Amino acid sequence: MIDQILEERGGNYGDFHTQANLSQTLKAIVNQHYNSVHSDEPMPQFMLEAIHMICHKLARIANGNPYYVDSWQDIAGYSQLVVEILEKAHKQAAQKIKEEKVTELKGVE
Repeated sequence: MIDQILEERGGNYGDFHTQANLSQTLKAIVNQHYNSVHSDEPMPQFMLEAIHMICHKLARIANGNPYYVDSWQDIAGYSQLVVEILEKAHKQAAQKIKEEKVTELKGVE
């Protein structure tokens, strides 16, 4: 059973050892660069996780079958999760500003 799964995955993603090396290298490059540019501000965990998963998927694409649609859909999915979190945060911030202005105006009356 597990051998069949590993064989199928290997057909899409290539050799696990080389894919793992590439995945870890991509993650290290992104982390190192981010930290050099934003040394005083750690990346939020949700962004870091999405970037790491995208690096993982890119490594699978580069190491295996680049025509395997699921890998590309996964990249889009992780990106969309970050977009949704950011959009929600922007809406909450805008609402807070609006509420503060209303409170401020009430104090003026």
